[in-house]
Amino acid sequence: ELEGKLLPDGKVFDTRTVTFNLGEGSEINVCEGIERALEKFNKDEKSRITIQPKYAFKSEGNTALGVPPNSAVEYVLKLTNFEKSKELWSMEGSEKLEQAKIFKEKGTNYFKESKYPLAIKMYKRIATFVEGNELLLSAHLNLALVYLKVTPPHYFEASQHANKALKIEPNNVKGLFRLGQAMVGLGEAESAMKEFQKVAAANQIIVCRNAIQKQKQREKTMYANMFDKFAQHDA
Repeated sequence: ELEGKLLPDGKVFDTRTVTFNLGEGSEINVCEGIERALEKFNKDEKSRITIQPKYAFKSEGNTALGVPPNSAVEYVLKLTNFEKSKELWSMEGSEKLEQAKIFKEKGTNYFKESKYPLAIKMYKRIATFVEGNELLLSAHLNLALVYLKVTPPHYFEASQHANKALKIEPNNVKGLFRLGQAMVGLGEAESAMKEFQKVAAANQIIVCRNAIQKQKQREKTMYANMFDKFAQHDA
């Protein structure tokens, strides 16, 4: 059960009884601050919490609830019931594999709906349950793709997960291609071209060559201007 108020005026904007999985609250307009608080609650515990914008609805606000951007909020929460998942250490290998498959399916569904932050959470959870198999490879490949899709793209994170995928399967075409895309975004066109050449991505190779040519032209212009300034100074 929850009741949310805007601060400082105390206007009530949210009164509901909700059921959700921790980590997926944003799907039903439950903010991160509530999820963090509930992790420490006992059954039937009731508490009043103040949540700053960073852990509430951030700079975007929430139009569905009528929360303006950058708003601090206050919630009264009561945890009426919860179901605790099985501890990782007590799971059999088959149970871990099943959990990993569930998170992969959830991640894929969120990705298809363009709910990228939730997709990232789900794909990252796969690594908790499996090591060095096809599911983990798929998770890193998907994470690289999602980080390329978010706005703005997170090229560094995309490159990290592409590299992790390539450690599992060095010649994976998707991994090489997504690493190349991330390198382009990071301004490392020459490194990107090497990855694209491995998968014969002709169009991307052309993009890299053009980027390299433009960079060389910028450097040429910059150095020419520097020499002109030095010459004027000496004169």
